[in-house]
Amino acid sequence: MAQVASMWEYFLRVSQNISDGLGVTLGLFCLTILLSIPLGLIISLGAVGSFKPLGAVVKFYIWLLRGTPLLLQLLFVYFGLPKFGFNIENFPAAVIAFVLNYAAYFAEIFRAGIQSIDKGQFEAAKALGLSNAQTMTKVIIPQTVSRVLPPVGNEAITLVKDTSLVSIIALSDIMHQTRVIVMREASVAAFIVAAIFYLIMTFVLTKLFSYLEKRFSKSQLV
Repeated sequence: MAQVASMWEYFLRVSQNISDGLGVTLGLFCLTILLSIPLGLIISLGAVGSFKPLGAVVKFYIWLLRGTPLLLQLLFVYFGLPKFGFNIENFPAAVIAFVLNYAAYFAEIFRAGIQSIDKGQFEAAKALGLSNAQTMTKVIIPQTVSRVLPPVGNEAITLVKDTSLVSIIALSDIMHQTRVIVMREASVAAFIVAAIFYLIMTFVLTKLFSYLEKRFSKSQLV
């Protein structure tokens, strides 16, 4: 009984220490989602547009950001850009790297979603006198949203786990706090507590996107 109480006390103490990094993890996650999804949508419109030079630039951007590791991009923004005169603090550097990276992934998701819409939808909108912008905002994008929710949800869950990479640039996120505890106490038990934190966050996201998928699927049937 005393051993169980001791373990519970240890769990609470370690959880409190690890939770000190929760703000950084959640802040990075929220900013990345809020900025990368709209940016990804804009980039996807350039990819499917008729202006070929822009499309080529967009495709190169997507190829470059998806083809290189996020960790490499993070290190380049934080350590590389200062060589060109751009001195960026660690948290803004993390936000920039994550937003640019995830925008490329979301752009590809949105591109596939837009191109999956039947061409008859475009023709019908044109017959009704809608402009290209009106067709996209009122007809195509609303239908695309319901189709891309599953892959967007998967990327959001991946993002939660990817935030652990920022510990490499001395950001005090969940993983950084965990490593400090492990090195200080020479015990790997803190990794289990950190895993519980990540599992809770991914569980909440899974349920949220499951709800959104059902909600949007019902609205499409109405």
